[in-house]
Amino acid sequence: MRELVTFSIRVPSDLKEKLAEQATRNDRTLNGEVLQILKAALATAVKEAA
Repeated sequence: MRELVTFSIRVPSDLKEKLAEQATRNDRTLNGEVLQILKAALATAVKEAA
């Protein structure tokens, strides 16, 4: 099992609200939604760099 770490970031309240709404639509926690967005963004960045 991979190690999980706590990672705190500051975001504007309106961005947090939008993320929470999107998480609800996708039946995810806020944390799960942010992880999915980050993974997708990194996958795209890796493809573009290749």
